Amino acid sequence: TEKPRKLKIHVEKAIQAGLPPGRAYKTLQQGEDVTLNDGTIIRATDVTIPPDPPRKVVICGDTAKPTSEFAHIAKNADIFVHEATLSDFEMDKAIVRGHSTPGMAGSFARSIQAKWLVLTHFSARYIPSPQRYDALKQSVLLDDQTNTTIDVLLKQAISSFASKNVLAAHDFMALSIPRAGCSADDSSFNHDHQQMQHQDQSNFSNRRQKSYSSPPPSKHRHSSPSSSRR
Repeated sequence: TEKPRKLKIHVEKAIQAGLPPGRAYKTLQQGEDVTLNDGTIIRATDVTIPPDPPRKVVICGDTAKPTSEFAHIAKNADIFVHEATLSDFEMDKAIVRGHSTPGMAGSFARSIQAKWLVLTHFSARYIPSPQRYDALKQSVLLDDQTNTTIDVLLKQAISSFASKNVLAAHDFMALSIPRAGCSADDSSFNHDHQQMQHQDQSNFSNRRQKSYSSPPPSKHRHSSPSSSRR
């Protein structure tokens, strides 16, 4: 959680009250009233604007049952990162191994009133689907129990979270939280990350193609066994 920000000075109102910009503004930003030389009291509440609330990011590692103490700390998180190792179809197996499912993550995120849920720590059996972003946008997700794409995990989390504000984390993913924090219906935040994920998916594909391409020929010549004989 960010440190609480200072109050903002409504400069126009402060000047109208007889207080030009100066050191007294720092006193007002701390919520304290200021007394002028003529005895006039400038109330901080009259000339200040509440600051944006501190942004909160909560990351939950391997867990099968977050504690009530953790729930209190995570309350109202802008971004809540939670593992989802196995799908809801294998909840018993996940719990035995100390892990969670997307449904469990979504339910907990909903209970703490998180704005956005980011799933992570997937089993290697779940692979990214090139169509997952378009599928989310069109509200068409796969529900086949045998399917092993991350789409399945996203759908389960969206269902239990009761919100489409769910993202699947991936390597090199970066999230930018608005200065004023996230809101549950922040369509611009959703749009920005849909676009960003499309780009990241493309970069991921390019990296894979490069990694599987043939290595460049060596610049060094190696003599054959026959040529080394004298």
